Amino acid sequence: MPANTVYPLSANDAAPLPVNAPAPYDLIRAFDPNIVLPRTHQFNVALEQSLGSGQTISASYVGALGKQLLRQESISNPNATFALLQLTRNSATSDYHALQLQFQRRLSKGLQALASYTFGKSLDIASTDASFLQRADRIDPRADRGPSDFDARHGFNAAVTYNLPVFSRSRFARAVFGGFAVDAIYYARSALPVNLTIGRASSYGFVVLRPNFVGGAPVKIDDPAAPGGWRFNNTQVSPNQIGPFAMTAQTVDRNGTLGRNALRGFGFQQFDFAARRQFKLNERASLQFRAEFFNLFNRVNFADPGGGLNFTAPTAALPDGRLTATTTFGQSTALLRGSLGGLNPVYQVGGPRSVQLSLRLSF
Repeated sequence: MPANTVYPLSANDAAPLPVNAPAPYDLIRAFDPNIVLPRTHQFNVALEQSLGSGQTISASYVGALGKQLLRQESISNPNATFALLQLTRNSATSDYHALQLQFQRRLSKGLQALASYTFGKSLDIASTDASFLQRADRIDPRADRGPSDFDARHGFNAAVTYNLPVFSRSRFARAVFGGFAVDAIYYARSALPVNLTIGRASSYGFVVLRPNFVGGAPVKIDDPAAPGGWRFNNTQVSPNQIGPFAMTAQTVDRNGTLGRNALRGFGFQQFDFAARRQFKLNERASLQFRAEFFNLFNRVNFADPGGGLNFTAPTAALPDGRLTATTTFGQSTALLRGSLGGLNPVYQVGGPRSVQLSLRLSF
C-alpha cells in the first residue's frame, strides 16, 4: 500500500491492481480459493507438590495438534512465462507432545531459584508457511512429515539469584560488604534437525528434493579440522554418490528415501553470570552497579552444518548426472549467534564471551 493510506480502504483502493506488464513475470503469489483459518488444539495436565513453605516441584504433560495449517508451495521456472509461482494451501499439520519438569523456590533468605527440563517431540509437515516446498499435486505433502525445524528433544534451563549475606552487625561491615548479589542463568538443549536437499531441474521446473539414503558409510565422521570436530560425510564415492547419500535420474520427480530433517546438528550450552551491588542513597533513591558476563566460560557454540547438495544435468558421459558437494557442505561455517537472525548478534545467545557494565539510578 502507498504511504498515508487511509483505512478502511475505499472500493478503489481495495481493488486488485491490473496486470499490464508483459511476460515473463518474476513472481506470482496466489491462495487456494477454499482456504480456511488454521486450527490448533491444545491440552495439558499437571501435578504439583510443595516442598516446605517456599519450594514446589511440578510435572506436566503438554500437547498441541495443528490442523489445516498453511503451507506455501513453490515452483521455479516452470515455463518461459513465469520465473516463480507460489501457492498457499491448508496442506500442513503438526503435533507436539512434551513432559515438563520444574523446580521453583520463591525468594527466601536471599535465595531464589528456578529450574526446568523438557523432554519433547515436535513433528510437522511444514514448520513455516513461507518455505520453498513442492506442489501437492506432484508430491504428497505427507512425505514431508518429520521433525520440526525447531525440534529440540531435550532442553534444560536454570536461574539463580542470591543476595549475599553480611555476617556482621557492624555498621562499617554492612556499609562495605552489604548490598551485593549475584545472578546466574544456564541454558542447554540438544541438537536441532538438519534437512538434506538437492536442487535440480525436473519435468515441471526447478525443484528442491531430498536424496536417497544408501547406507554402508557413516553419516557423521570425525574431522579435527572441521568446526566442532566433526562433519557430515561429504566424501565423493562415485559420480552420483557422496558418502551415504545418492541422487540418480529416476528420482527426479520424487523425494528420495532420506526423510525430512533426518540429520542433527550441534547442541547448545551457555552460562551467563552477573554481579551487582545496590547503594541506598536515601529513603527514595538508590544506585545500582551491575557487571554482566554472557557466556562466562567462553564455550564455542557452532551453527548447524549446511545441508545443500548440487546436481548437474545429465550428459552423454554421465547419463545419470553428477552429484557434487560444495566445499562447505556438511560442516558448520559460523557461530550459532550468526545464524539465528533477528536481533543484533551482540544480544544473541551462542556468541563468544562478552561483558557489559551498567549503572542505574532509581528514584
